[in-house]
Amino acid sequence: QGGPQASTAKADATASAVKPKKGKKKMTFAESWTMIAASKKVQCLAMLVVGYAVSHRLFEVSWKGQLKSLYPTAQAYQSVLADVSIATGMLTIALMVMGRFVFQYFGWRVAAMTTPTLMLATGSGFFAFSLASKYFSIADPITVATFAA
Repeated sequence: QGGPQASTAKADATASAVKPKKGKKKMTFAESWTMIAASKKVQCLAMLVVGYAVSHRLFEVSWKGQLKSLYPTAQAYQSVLADVSIATGMLTIALMVMGRFVFQYFGWRVAAMTTPTLMLATGSGFFAFSLASKYFSIADPITVATFAA
């Protein structure tokens, strides 16, 4: 009957017969594109993310250029960026709390369309004032945006 060594060998045989759980299979690049092409919802989410990233980068570069001309010293420029970061953090917290209610009362479509709509409205206003300030004698876009709010 073998004693303790036999039971150990039996336990080892049983343990090796149990297959380890397989982890989640990672998709290849081609499989990822196939999945995006197959699902309308994933396509919409992908377009939302790409559109947001592109518009954010375009707006950020232009906005910081205008800001640099308005606040030429490094200290003033950094001070304004710090104030903007604090305001962004507070607004993010407030919108995270409100986000639940937006989904609950207005649905997924309104929640998904809020960011692109606001980016279009604020970005268009900013670029319109930027272009107008070059051709007309009006205040710079940062000042107009500050006093309009």
